[in-house]
This record gives sequence, C-alpha cells and structure tokens, in this order.
Amino acid sequence: MTTGVQLGNLPLARRFLEEAVRNLREEMKDDMGSYPYKMEEVARAVLRLGFNDLIRELKQMIGDAKVPWWKYFLNRAEFHRRKESEKKWPNFLSKEAAIDWHPVIDEKYCDYYFDKHPDNDFGAAFDAANNAYDQECVLLTQLMYGEIESVLIKRTRIVEASRSENVFFIAGVEAIRHGNTELGKRLYDQYRQEHFPELNDRKYYGWRITTQIWMALGICGYAPWPSYPYTDF
Repeated sequence: MTTGVQLGNLPLARRFLEEAVRNLREEMKDDMGSYPYKMEEVARAVLRLGFNDLIRELKQMIGDAKVPWWKYFLNRAEFHRRKESEKKWPNFLSKEAAIDWHPVIDEKYCDYYFDKHPDNDFGAAFDAANNAYDQECVLLTQLMYGEIESVLIKRTRIVEASRSENVFFIAGVEAIRHGNTELGKRLYDQYRQEHFPELNDRKYYGWRITTQIWMALGICGYAPWPSYPYTDF
C-alpha cells in the first residue's frame, strides 16, 4: 500500500488548483458571489500544499472583481493555516489518525478499513456485500491498496449508479497517488466530461471547484474530506 505524502504529485496538484482559481475568477466576474465559501476552501488547499503565490493571485482577483467581502474568506483560510492545517487535511493513511480526526469513522467505517480484509480477499468481500453501500465500501477499501483495474471492473456491478460514480472518481485519485498518473488523469477527464458537459455553464462551477480541490489534495496524500475514501458520514 502506498503511504505518506506524495511530493512527486505536487506539479499536477498545482494544475488542479490553478483550474480551481480560474473557475473562481469566472464566478466573480458578475459579482454574483454564489460560492464565496469556495474561496476559503481553495485557499486552504493552496496553503496546505505550499503554493503561496496562488494566494497572491486570489488577493488580486478580489481587488479586480471589486468583491471586497470575499476577503473575509481568504483571511479565515490564512488563519486556519496557522491554527489547524494538519487537522484540516491530515495524511490519511492511518486508521488511528482517521479515528482521532473524525470519531464517527470508528463507529461506521472501521469495518471496511485496511484491516478488514487481511488476506486482501476483496472479491469474496464484494460478492458477500448485502447492498450497494457495502459494495461501494469494499471497492473503496480495495482502491487504497492500489488495485485500480480490478475495482473498475467490479464497480459496474454496483446496483446504484451514484455509488458506482463515487468509486469511479476516487479511482482517479488513487490511480495517480499509486503512480499510474495517465490512468488517473483519464479517469478524471472522463468523470469531468460526464458530470460537467457544458464547461462554460456557471451552474457547474461550484462542483468543478470542489473536485479540483479533492484531486489536488488526494493525489498528494491528504484526506480531501472526513472519512476519505468513504463517501457517507
């Protein structure tokens, strides 16, 4: 299993965050401010990965767009960087760290965490799953071991489309994190094409920004959300 922070993926992570910044710029053009909280999330990810020059770009964007109240979210992100950056997005490859960070993991997810299948018999575990949620959790656990191709084959058997899509997105993250960058990029590109069909449609900006943040953090070995890789709290 691949563990630790993946510094080699920082250049690709930066490209994801640069895309997120561009989407924020589009969001600010008309002073609509539909996603001000995204400013904070982008800034936190930028600071977590050390791309301080992008913070300067965000500050410039606020001035250019004449949306001064967005500065509040940027300031709050910088405050949290000093106060709790490690807690916000820790390295996630430790069950103990995950439980300490988000105790509900101990109650709901440890059945599927890395010690669930010590013999890595994920095929049997998937066949024994009682419902789509259990199927999803088994495959997400398997992804953490880097078994991407096997998961992509089995995920088509998940009976709920939304859970199959969850597995597909996280497969992109884990493929890159485990060293198969080309496969991971193809998976993300396919996910993006299927979920954001009109790239200039502003109604998709918020979700695009979210997935770009998640990709940037995940491929570098940081948990994009509490309970990662599992999608339900």
